[in-house]
Amino acid sequence: MIFKRDNKKYFEISEKYYIEIYRYCLSQLKDKSYTKEATNDTFLRLWNKGNILKNDEKIIAWLYNTADNFCKSINKETAKIRKIELSLEKSEDK
Repeated sequence: MIFKRDNKKYFEISEKYYIEIYRYCLSQLKDKSYTKEATNDTFLRLWNKGNILKNDEKIIAWLYNTADNFCKSINKETAKIRKIELSLEKSEDK
C-alpha cells in the first residue's frame, strides 16, 4: 500500500519503474525533452496522489496509464504548434 508522502516507498517505486516509464514515453514522443517532462510529471503525480493506490500490483498499470495521458497531451499540443508554424510559413511565402 502506498501512503501519501511515504518517501521510502516513493523512491522504491521510482527506482524500480522510472526507466521503464521513460522508455515508454520516448517511444510515444520521440523527443528526449518531452519524454523527460512526461516521465517526471508521471512520478510527480504519483507523489501527489499516491494514496489512491491501494494495491502495489496496480502501480505499474497506473504509471503507464498516467504516462500515456501525459504523452497524448504533449502530442496534441505539439501538433497544434506545428500546425500554427506551418500556417505562419505559408503566410510568409505569399
